[in-house]
Amino acid sequence: MAQLKPLWDLLKRRWLIVVVLAAVGAGGGFGFSKLQEPAFRSSAKLYVMPARPDNGNTLTIQNVVRQYGQLMVSDRFLEGISRGLNLRLSVEEMRKRVSASGVVEYQQVLADVDDPDPAQARAIAGRLVRDFIRDQETRMKNVVQSSRIDVIAYDDPTPAVLHRPQTTTTVAAATLLGLLLAAGVIALLELPLLARLTPYWAILRRRWAIVVTLVVVGGAAGFGFSKLQEPMFRSSAKVYLMPARPDYGNTLTIQNVVRQYGQLMVSDRFLRSASEDLKLDLPLAEMRKRVTASGVVEFQQILMDVDDTDAGRARAIARKLVQDFIQDQDGRMKHVDPSNRIDVFAYDDPTPATLHRPQTRTNVIASAVLGLLVSLGLVFLLETQSSPIRTPEEVERRAGQPATGKIPATS
Repeated sequence: MAQLKPLWDLLKRRWLIVVVLAAVGAGGGFGFSKLQEPAFRSSAKLYVMPARPDNGNTLTIQNVVRQYGQLMVSDRFLEGISRGLNLRLSVEEMRKRVSASGVVEYQQVLADVDDPDPAQARAIAGRLVRDFIRDQETRMKNVVQSSRIDVIAYDDPTPAVLHRPQTTTTVAAATLLGLLLAAGVIALLELPLLARLTPYWAILRRRWAIVVTLVVVGGAAGFGFSKLQEPMFRSSAKVYLMPARPDYGNTLTIQNVVRQYGQLMVSDRFLRSASEDLKLDLPLAEMRKRVTASGVVEFQQILMDVDDTDAGRARAIARKLVQDFIQDQDGRMKHVDPSNRIDVFAYDDPTPATLHRPQTRTNVIASAVLGLLVSLGLVFLLETQSSPIRTPEEVERRAGQPATGKIPATS
């Protein structure tokens, strides 16, 4: 107990700091919670199962279940739900409220729906499950029974419960943050560290104009650099590769070719066609700079980004490339046995183009930070070149004895 006495004495001296910062933290956490719009969450679960339970079909499901999680929140389903339930919500707003992921371990797809209305959250989850099952049944309609992959809902969507704000958790976390901040302030006031930092604060007080000037100049330079850049807008597109007959061999084939398909999508054939059909009058070299694509093995999908100075044109290029690539794939698969086909589907429209660069705020912050670092380096460089003793406190610190007198300055 005697060992804790110094700590207890410290708290008795500084208790006001602890109480004030803890109260401020708790009040801030409570206020933040009350400012948030309540959101209720309903969750749904789908099981992905082979019609014929053998090892090959099970391995196929393990390879496609993550893709199914992506498909479940694609534009096709979100737009259909919004229209079917008369929600009058855009696809972008629906995407903020609905999330899904495939769980390989349990071969299931989990979906969460957040909405200010608990009944509406559960209705969206139920409609999403039904639409996805119906779409899967359609895709499996012409597949031989032994190779089918079925999607089954054994559970109803959960009743929606309050997901956020979590007022108690937020207040507790904010209070803890206040206590940690109080501990830091007390340590700074009580420990010798503050005394050791005093000379540096004195330097900054003398040279503050240099610091402020270089920070402002840096921020202004970042802003000017951003304004000199030509605005570039980005639209993104996504296509999925699926085997017509979902067996393990075909799934492995897709995993092996998906990266190649990403390269094909930005080949000269498609870029030239898009430029000519849209009357862009852009050479291939310029088109190649603006369009990128890559295959994602995990989700068996191709992601494509199109950058352009015109937002509408960026989206038009993305849409044209997707259409041409799907048409080309259909042509190449026309004479292939249906059981060995690899189909390409676009479940999402290309995203509306948004400003990709310049990132003015990021440039200004980065330039201001650079200006701060340069200014600090310059300040301490100037200090090393000047007299080390400027104040009575510096005399006492260097001599180790108190100053007994002061010689007045003379002109």
